[in-house]
Amino acid sequence: MKNSFKDGVNISVVALLLFGLVLSVSNLFEQPDYSEFCKNIYPIPLEKTACNNSVTFVDCKGLTTIPVYDDSGCLSSYDCSSCQNDYESERKKVSQYKFLVELFFGFFTIVFVLLKDKGWNRIFSMGLIIGGLIIIFFSSVRYYDILNKYLRVLMFSLELLLFSFLIKKKFY
Repeated sequence: MKNSFKDGVNISVVALLLFGLVLSVSNLFEQPDYSEFCKNIYPIPLEKTACNNSVTFVDCKGLTTIPVYDDSGCLSSYDCSSCQNDYESERKKVSQYKFLVELFFGFFTIVFVLLKDKGWNRIFSMGLIIGGLIIIFFSSVRYYDILNKYLRVLMFSLELLLFSFLIKKKFY
């Protein structure tokens, strides 16, 4: 019983070390800063005078609506800006890079262990395989919003097949 507990702890340590390493590498990609895309987006004046004008709200059809104030602090009009869309586009691109890096490391680890497992410590190789599976699963969940609906189904189906294959190969 003591050996199986030690084995479980060792497998967990190897899996978590691999998981932490891959997350550290994927964090080298910096998320874009919102202020770089939308500078002074809401320049609301500090002092307002009595405003009697009525301004019609503008429907920007998916773009960011920006209120524009005159010198006296009254709302004079609305502008439409694509800065929010540009920011979201850049954020999704960085997220895709991170997703692909994490996915590569997860699959590479599993394939490497399956091909080079001859003579390795059983605990070490199981830890690497479980770490690879954790990386693949968490990267899929973490970047779920950037995948389209067909890719989501395909990704989780492939993960389930990979998990089933590894269980069969390693335990039976």
